[in-house]
Amino acid sequence: MDEQVDVVQDKIESLWSAEQIASIQTIAMYLLLAGVISFYIRFLYRRFNLAKTGTDSVSVIFPLLTVVTVAVIMTIKSSLALSLGMVGALSIVRFRTAIRQPQELVYLFLCIAIGLSLGAEFPELAILLALIASVCAFWMGRQQSEDPSTPLVLTVTGEDSESLFDPATGVLATLQELVTEIQLKRLEVRDGNSQVRVELAELEPDQAIDLVQNLGRLFPTARIKIQ
Repeated sequence: MDEQVDVVQDKIESLWSAEQIASIQTIAMYLLLAGVISFYIRFLYRRFNLAKTGTDSVSVIFPLLTVVTVAVIMTIKSSLALSLGMVGALSIVRFRTAIRQPQELVYLFLCIAIGLSLGAEFPELAILLALIASVCAFWMGRQQSEDPSTPLVLTVTGEDSESLFDPATGVLATLQELVTEIQLKRLEVRDGNSQVRVELAELEPDQAIDLVQNLGRLFPTARIKIQ
């Protein structure tokens, strides 16, 4: 009995050896660094996001995603069995949140890449990724500021294809009278429904409201949407 107690005591003491303490400190340092860098990546996303949606549903998970990635890589990197088991576990995971913009997906992959770098104990690579991301985000922000005009897309859908597509009084003819510049994107007839989609350039919000009201009066049975 005394021998078993001594064995348990030795194991407990080995957990707090100098090497174990150093290992715990290293892990804590990488997790802390992951949190700092991920909050910085979140700042980049919110500052230079090209689509000003006003929501923070994607960037709010950046810190947690990065820290969890570091923890997973540190857990499985020393064991082949754990690596194979983790691959099997992750194969049933599905990311069901809607990704509205391509840059959201890029930032998610950036957080995962930073987590992989820190989990594999390559902090230099993680810092380099953050610096390169800063340059790219700043450049994209400058490009957006130089071209601030975002075209609006008008979609008119209805069952009366003759009135919508009429060369003299249809949607396109009406838009040419009301809007200075339009670009046709789609003309479609499917299952009895007709659709006209055009891109409107340099249109102010009050002009867009007036345009929808005018089209609503001319085509009362059609469904009109601007986005």
